Amino acid sequence: MRLRIPSLHGLSISLAALAAMVFYTLGASYPTFNSAQSSLVAAGFLGLVVWLLVEQWPEQQDGFAQRRYYLVAAVAAAIPAVGRAAETLFSTTFGFSELGLFELFGLLIAGALVAGYGSARRTTLFRAARTAEASLSATTSRRREFGQIVVSSTVGVAFAAAVLGGEAGLTTVLGSALAGVVIALFSSRTRVELVAYDDGLVAVDSNGPGSIVPWRRIRRLERDGDRLLIHTRVPWLPTYRCDLSESENPGTVVDSFQRCRRHV
Repeated sequence: MRLRIPSLHGLSISLAALAAMVFYTLGASYPTFNSAQSSLVAAGFLGLVVWLLVEQWPEQQDGFAQRRYYLVAAVAAAIPAVGRAAETLFSTTFGFSELGLFELFGLLIAGALVAGYGSARRTTLFRAARTAEASLSATTSRRREFGQIVVSSTVGVAFAAAVLGGEAGLTTVLGSALAGVVIALFSSRTRVELVAYDDGLVAVDSNGPGSIVPWRRIRRLERDGDRLLIHTRVPWLPTYRCDLSESENPGTVVDSFQRCRRHV
């Protein structure tokens, strides 16, 4: 096999980081090195090897992303942190209390990176293999955005407190909820470009290739004057508000969206 020159692809780097963190965590649980520093160096070397190897099989990387195996990796990486939080909340032990915070949050972050880059690669492959039928600029519902920010802030702080070993009391929960309210009040409304394909809708923002929303997750399309409202189901939740006045042929665009949805 002819060796490929490795590239700085996010998915391969995140997989290498996850492999390194798993190795370091196992080394911390079952000491095989003289010091944490030597264990960290060995984990870094393993991560480099994994990155070089993964880059030799780009087709397998594509398959990994298309089959959404990155979700399995992310869930597995989150198990130690969830286990530690459960130990705190239920005053029991599952064996995760011996892990340090570096291992717990390192695995959690590495898993999140794998999920993020895997999803981005899947979206890129999805768009490259299909022809866009129509597109519209849209904003998300401010009310739903507000609720999502407040809930995610509250849950995130409570989870972090549980992982750190302290129970999330009423003060912590109320404080995190208030912080979420402040963040939501000063955040701008999200703007995306919605691109319709026969197999799904892609919401493209300024941070990357976007995310795929299957048509079965679209509750309904509703035209309201110069606006097209696209209502989604759980777990997407947002209602997209499209300004049809920006389109030269709004009727044709709306028909294309409806036809793509009926195609499924």
